[in-house]
Parts: sequence; C-alpha cells; structure tokens
Amino acid sequence: GDLDDEVKPTKAYTIVGSWSSWSKPEKMKSEGKGAFSFTVALGELGFERFQIWLDGDPDRVLHPGATGATRDVPVKGPNSTDEAWGSYWMIPGLGRGPAPMEVLDEGHSDSALPAPFDDGSPGDRFQIQVLTNGRYRTVTWTKLAGGDGAEGALVPSVAGQYYLAASWSDWSLEELREDLDSPGTYRIEVRLPRTSGRFVFVRNEDWRQVL
Repeated sequence: GDLDDEVKPTKAYTIVGSWSSWSKPEKMKSEGKGAFSFTVALGELGFERFQIWLDGDPDRVLHPGATGATRDVPVKGPNSTDEAWGSYWMIPGLGRGPAPMEVLDEGHSDSALPAPFDDGSPGDRFQIQVLTNGRYRTVTWTKLAGGDGAEGALVPSVAGQYYLAASWSDWSLEELREDLDSPGTYRIEVRLPRTSGRFVFVRNEDWRQVL
C-alpha cells in the first residue's frame, strides 16, 4: 500500500538545515517515481545538518530518530518540532562533526547504524534525496562529481554568516560584517560594559556551529 494522506505532503517535500539557519525551508525537486532531490554545498566547517519538513511546516518534520544520523536509516515522523528536536541527518566532510551517533531512542539503536561516510571538503556538492516506495521512505545522498572543494574565496552560501554572542548582551546574536578590503575576515565593534566578559561566534545562527 501507499503512505496515508496525513503523513504525505500536500504540495512538496521541503528541506531545512544548518546552511539556512534552520529557518528557510526550500522546496525539493520532484524527479518522478517517488524521488525528490535537493543539492547542497558543504559549508566551510566541512559538514551540514538537515531535516525534511512536509510543505514547509515545522510541525510536520521527517527526521532520523538520532543526532547526526547518516544516510539510509529509517525515517521517523512527521512529528512536531519539539518532538523532532535534536534529531537530524548530517553529511560529514573529512570526518568532521560528531563521529558517533547519539541514538535518542534505544529501540532504534540497531537500525541507526551508520553507512560509510563520504569524504568531502568545503564547497563540495551533495545531492540529497527523499525516496518513497509504497509505505516506506528513505533519505539518502551522493557526492556530485566536479565539485571538489571551493577554490579561492568561498562563495557566501559556503562561507556562511557569523554572529557574536556574548555575556554582556545576554547571549543575543549580533551579525559580523565581512571586511570588503580583506575577504574572509569578519568584524564587529562592541562596547564592553565592564572590563571582562565571555563570548563565542555562531555560524548561520545555528548554536550547533559554535566557534
């Protein structure tokens, strides 16, 4: 049989991830025969994370049931954002990112065993696919040829945006600006209310990408 209507998208499968600050679902391309695809370039940290949202709805999330899952593991959902929190797929590059998967549900530990990692470098392109077959769905990806790393200055989608989060501003995010005279250098001026404080840099407003 086929998937029930309530667990299928009405209009489209959409994808959201670390490259878009987890806030801008993008439509996946229909390739026919139950296949839907989206191409993403690895950012300069060498990995990307993502979920699938049905019709761009954050309360209809497809996810793997594990933190940092690799391809070809069972698909869970659709569930709400709260239920799917911390559960996402990750395309690693050069072994970066968390190597072991933290399985969220002990009942799925056997099914969440990772497939071999793809090697990759910042700028490499990967095609992500949702494959449907009757009542079953799979999320997988392949590295595309001809995208072996980024040469020279990284394009904005690869370089990302950077934000300062600091104790003196209650850890709110303030965007850094790229120095036009020195591409790849980001700056921000701050006024310290006291002689010391703590701060971190966050990429793409994603607290999982803290420098």
